[in-house]
Amino acid sequence: MVTVSHDGKEIATLKPAKRVYRVQTMPMTEAAIDANLFRDLFVAIGEPLDDKGAWSMRIYYKSFIRWIWLGAIFMAMGGLWAACDRRYRITPKKAGSH
Repeated sequence: MVTVSHDGKEIATLKPAKRVYRVQTMPMTEAAIDANLFRDLFVAIGEPLDDKGAWSMRIYYKSFIRWIWLGAIFMAMGGLWAACDRRYRITPKKAGSH
């Protein structure tokens, strides 16, 4: 269990895991993620360092990751809104017909 704090205030408690499944004999790492609108925290356990129980650990701080997905959603919504415009559904009249 990893407790993340900033200026003495606890932000998140993350639980990364390292598992060995029965079918596969290779250990699998499961990262713990704390998602927020303005930042994501990723914690992943690496390999054991010694016999005393110490492990290597990777901690990533990624800012504004959610905004990438929100931008794609806004673009898709704008495209749908523009495609639903009535001006695109009206067929032009042929020349010579009244």
